[in-house]
Amino acid sequence: MKSILSLLVTLCFATATLFSQSSDREKIENQKYYQSFIKDNINYMREYVDSTNIKLMLNSMEQINDKIGAELEKIPMAPDPEENAAMPAAAADDVMAEDIETSEEDVTLGGDGDVAEEKIEDLFNMPGTDEDSTSPLDKFLPGRKNKDKINKTSFIINFGINMLGSPEGLGLRPEAKLASSWFWEYGLQNRIRLGASKKAYFLIGISYLKNRFTWDNDVLLNNAMTSGSQDIVPNFTAVENLKGSPKMRVGYVTVPLGLRFKLAKKTYLDLGGYVGYNVLTSQTHVFKINNEKISENRNGDYGVNDWTYGATAGLKLFNTRFVFKYNLAPLFVDNISFNTNLIMIGLQSEL
Repeated sequence: MKSILSLLVTLCFATATLFSQSSDREKIENQKYYQSFIKDNINYMREYVDSTNIKLMLNSMEQINDKIGAELEKIPMAPDPEENAAMPAAAADDVMAEDIETSEEDVTLGGDGDVAEEKIEDLFNMPGTDEDSTSPLDKFLPGRKNKDKINKTSFIINFGINMLGSPEGLGLRPEAKLASSWFWEYGLQNRIRLGASKKAYFLIGISYLKNRFTWDNDVLLNNAMTSGSQDIVPNFTAVENLKGSPKMRVGYVTVPLGLRFKLAKKTYLDLGGYVGYNVLTSQTHVFKINNEKISENRNGDYGVNDWTYGATAGLKLFNTRFVFKYNLAPLFVDNISFNTNLIMIGLQSEL
């Protein structure tokens, strides 16, 4: 511990030797600079340390460094007498008048008003809300200290309602409950800035998309074989003795691609598409027969398309982002009794 204290004291007061001919005020300012530099590097090192002993040592170093900072604050920062004596009274008055004029320009919107505009803009650029703000995931990725923030990786969550678009077919059609037919999607999204204007971005990621449907009518999706072939042609049939509404779930691993455009301050437009592969198709039915409650979970192919693809659009207004998805691929493959394209409308949360 003594060696650590000696190292910190040596670093903090090294500038006194390097600038021995400088004024006392400059020496103190340099000592404060190096003291804050040590504190920043201790915090950077702590992010990469797993050892408990090293963390305890870093905590001790930080406490000692804080004590050094407190001692430096106690040293009076008197103005340099030689500089004050060399400055004529009239010149000093001119400098003071010029400082007052400069301060007035900084808070006035007239003229250039650059400083005031930047201060006002900073009020809207709260942490985590701007497109170029740092994501919590950036500290786990290389290049996180890049001040230009060309790349940003975020964890996204989409959720909303499912709708069946333009159902086709001659067979029994399921009727979806809008309030309890929903979708949710979560995954990683990498945003890459295009150019230096911060007006356009390229989006790419990977996610898991799950669609859940609650049928208002009592139906069951069955697999049926066409005559003379092994092709599965699923169809919906009526079911009796159901307790509650039947449910169907379809899941996909998707790769979304798109572009993001900045329309105005805190307003962004997303346009793109996605492609996905089906990894889940299941049904849940709850029967009640003779005071017996039977829960049935079915998993199968049911003729659902292995691949799906569609178009997406999104609109961000301040801190709220709306998302719209439309499946261009039909839900089933060559289902003559029923087919449809899915429509998803919801909200997006980006972390």
